[in-house]
Amino acid sequence: MEDVVWFDNDEYELMREHLSRAYPCEGCGALLGYKDTRRINMVRPARNTLSGISAAEGYRIDAGQLRQIENEAETAGMDLLGFYHSHPDKPAICSDEDIKHAVPGLIYVIVSVDEKGCTETAGYIRMLPDKSGQDTCTKAVRPVIIIGGQK
Repeated sequence: MEDVVWFDNDEYELMREHLSRAYPCEGCGALLGYKDTRRINMVRPARNTLSGISAAEGYRIDAGQLRQIENEAETAGMDLLGFYHSHPDKPAICSDEDIKHAVPGLIYVIVSVDEKGCTETAGYIRMLPDKSGQDTCTKAVRPVIIIGGQK
């Protein structure tokens, strides 16, 4: 059975608007909420520090900005539940690069974006590598159901 991740109120739309504006580069940000409910109470857009062609094919969040987001979560009594980013002109499927940099247990929301806006949203939780050492997308992540805009 798949896990479900809920987005509160306008946070889902805030994330999608941010990713649409970032096109044709990858947009990115953090997901804040409570671990026990897997409910996203806040999204925090971040600046993609990659530039040029790299920014269209990947993202990196500045360490200082990430610390600020973590501090904000702690002050609000929330947890950093994971991250979101876009795949410009590509499906919302985790890439090998996504898996390589993902932290086990965190939620990763990927949104496919084209010139018209957001087209598809998918979520994944990074799993620990299996004993075989193979760490492919199908073995390394578990899908989650994303439900946006719930009160």
